[in-house]
Amino acid sequence: MLLSKKNNRKSYLISRLEYFYKNFPKKLAIVSNEHKFTYKQFYESARNFAQNLNPKSRIAIIDDNKPLSYIAICASLIAGCTYIPITSNQPIKRINKIIQLSNASFIFCKNQKKFKRKNSNKIFLSMNNLNEYSNSKINLKSNNKIFNNLAYIIFTSGSTGEPKGVKISRSNLDHYIKWISKYFNAKIGDNFIQVSPLGFDLSVAEMFSSLCSGGTLFPIENLYDKLFLGKFIKIN
Repeated sequence: MLLSKKNNRKSYLISRLEYFYKNFPKKLAIVSNEHKFTYKQFYESARNFAQNLNPKSRIAIIDDNKPLSYIAICASLIAGCTYIPITSNQPIKRINKIIQLSNASFIFCKNQKKFKRKNSNKIFLSMNNLNEYSNSKINLKSNNKIFNNLAYIIFTSGSTGEPKGVKISRSNLDHYIKWISKYFNAKIGDNFIQVSPLGFDLSVAEMFSSLCSGGTLFPIENLYDKLFLGKFIKIN
């Protein structure tokens, strides 16, 4: 049986990350209050973390530590998985509901104790897993496995107030990233702000337009910086 090229190709995002990894390794990809990642550090962390994941599985990513969540998201796409972005400042009951509805096998978050009791059958991943394969050799030619067609599932409250998952395919994500990057005329050296939580669909434009253009992403991590956005922009 022949495999279609459509299901056996790298995503646009991963191809762009590889490009900046090879050509601009020292360029800053992410800058936050606690972390700074160059494109070399970011890509290698994502590749190493991807080794924790099973292809075609689903990983719930709770954004209680945004810079590391970006790594987990890219690792999911590298591994051929589907990620489920979840905003951390929601009621725990709703988060657990989303995890249940999404049928996620893995959960990536900082505060694992909050979610383990209701999700004891899930595999929890954390910063320790990012470092677990830190000495492994990066092989850019090894990424040709059969990918899950779904890139991510994003949940919205809907008219009933119950979480409802919207499935986004890899091809849809690729087309959207290409379009939004062209629309913003994004280029190497531009700075981007991540204002939206990962569980909100606008975050896709903010996050990927930066990472796919060689920009530097500055995530907003607290309410103060959101309220005084002008000051945050001036400082950074």
